[in-house]
Amino acid sequence: HSWYNKISNTTQLGGIEMALLDNGAGRGTRVAWINTGTGLRYKVVIDRAMDIADAFYNQHSLAWISHLGVTPPQPFSDRGLGWLRTFAGGLLTTCGLDHVGGPESDEHGERGIHGLISNIPASIESIIQPDPLRGKMEMSITGIIKQTRIFGPSLELRRTISGTLGKPTISIHDEVRNLSNTDAALMLLYHFNFGWPLVDEGTDLLWKGS
Repeated sequence: HSWYNKISNTTQLGGIEMALLDNGAGRGTRVAWINTGTGLRYKVVIDRAMDIADAFYNQHSLAWISHLGVTPPQPFSDRGLGWLRTFAGGLLTTCGLDHVGGPESDEHGERGIHGLISNIPASIESIIQPDPLRGKMEMSITGIIKQTRIFGPSLELRRTISGTLGKPTISIHDEVRNLSNTDAALMLLYHFNFGWPLVDEGTDLLWKGS
């Protein structure tokens, strides 16, 4: 490799960096920046179900970001259109786990727009850093997000976001478990929010040859 014996710290090539936002509406929110070392880098919001907010390829932004930007989770935003008050946009917002779509109510209760899951923090289970000096280029972050209540549905989302140093790809592996002893409804939507300049007239030139 051209970089071998030329660097003292492999984070110079890429990897996963944990951080805490310290200003504005998002203050106190846990995030993880993932840098693939290829120009593709993105921000996982640990406190928002490990959704992906900012994302870039080289100098180009890939995601639409709302006026709000990243904010802390609001666990009681599950009524009516309250979800919109916390919606940051970003490359991926997770919707569910028991409802997606507009607000509704019936004999089973009231459900706000797009459900609760994106307003629940993850408990980090593992972080695996790449170790290129040993030939290990894979990296991943895994977390558990629990959408539960006493005497109610108890659903658990186990999410792994992974990639490979040197490859411009994002992999998301989700596993949902019902922790209760009764059946539970499941709805899951991946709300991708692509923005300028990826979404714009003529931007097909950006991706030629990729």
